[in-house]
Amino acid sequence: MNLAISISLQEMDNMQILHLLEEEIDSMLHERSENG
Repeated sequence: MNLAISISLQEMDNMQILHLLEEEIDSMLHERSENG
């Protein structure tokens, strides 16, 4: 397998994971602010 391709795929996974984490944190913060 081409090393560059595997690295780019890994970076894509990392970006997707970071995006999911950001959404999770946003929802947690919204719940906390709603509860006061």
